[in-house]
Amino acid sequence: MNLPTGATSIVVLSIGMLVFWGLWANTLKMAAGRRFELYHIDFICGVLLTAVAVTFTLGTLGDDITTLDNLALVGNKEMAFSVAAGFALGLGTLLLVAAISVAGMTIAFPIAGGVSAGVSAVASLLGKTTPFVSAIAGATPMLLAAAAAMLAFCHHVKTLPPVEPAPRPAGRGRLPQPKRHRPWKGILMAVSAGLMIGPWSWLVAKSRVGTIELEGYGIALLVAGGLFASSLFFSIWFLNLPVEGAPLGFPDWVRGGRRSHLLGIFGGMLWQAGLTCALLAAGAAPTGRPITAALARGAFVVSALCGWLVWKELRAARPARLFFLTAILLALIGSVVPPVLDH
Repeated sequence: MNLPTGATSIVVLSIGMLVFWGLWANTLKMAAGRRFELYHIDFICGVLLTAVAVTFTLGTLGDDITTLDNLALVGNKEMAFSVAAGFALGLGTLLLVAAISVAGMTIAFPIAGGVSAGVSAVASLLGKTTPFVSAIAGATPMLLAAAAAMLAFCHHVKTLPPVEPAPRPAGRGRLPQPKRHRPWKGILMAVSAGLMIGPWSWLVAKSRVGTIELEGYGIALLVAGGLFASSLFFSIWFLNLPVEGAPLGFPDWVRGGRRSHLLGIFGGMLWQAGLTCALLAAGAAPTGRPITAALARGAFVVSALCGWLVWKELRAARPARLFFLTAILLALIGSVVPPVLDH
């Protein structure tokens, strides 16, 4: 396996993680009109394909043992933690794309990022893997950023026109009135996504504890397998009980068209590339983990800014923009402070 060792490698991998994780959600926006339930099936296919490709290419290079050799030597308990991290991320990413489809990138990412930072801080404190001051100093601004994003969305929905109900045949009671948009659904999806994404770093850290350490390529493969399995199960759930719209089936996914399928697969490839970079950077040296954690939170900021600058979200309401910019500032503080304190 080709494993990074120097500080330059850690920085390059961390920047790669920031770019890949910051940009993958744009593929969902590019697949305009594609239901998120169908997009996510293509997404998980891209995740698994990338994980397998990296395992049998970069994971086999070098004079050291291969990724498969490393997996054969480590204990079942360590591998189970990695698969559990994949299960959590599978449901978390599905809920995140649901939140993006309902509330947009500008709202979904700050809320999910803030909640996941809070959950990660609690898990780290319980596991005694992070100093108390560093954990609190990082989680508090992120949670405040999530609250500011919620307020931004509440102001934003006030500017949206009412939803016109389906026409009712004459003579069958009163005509239905237009419905106002409610912010709770998008906020609930984003909060739920953060709750599921939050424990993944703690689970991955537990998978590295053993007589023989499970390396980054192996963790990435196991996480991708767990993500694929859990996402496939929960995708069937969301297809039959959708967040919005009519139920969907397998024929709807097949009829998606080549461009829609490729965008979903490419989004999954970007996400898995970011995960691999994060795991390799964090496993290179203890000094790389604070940098990786900081840039992982920064990826939420990049995605939110893409929603605002590229996709022109939150353009109608001035209070919504002010709350959003406050959320971005708080998220940046929550990303920068922990590595500075650890240093």
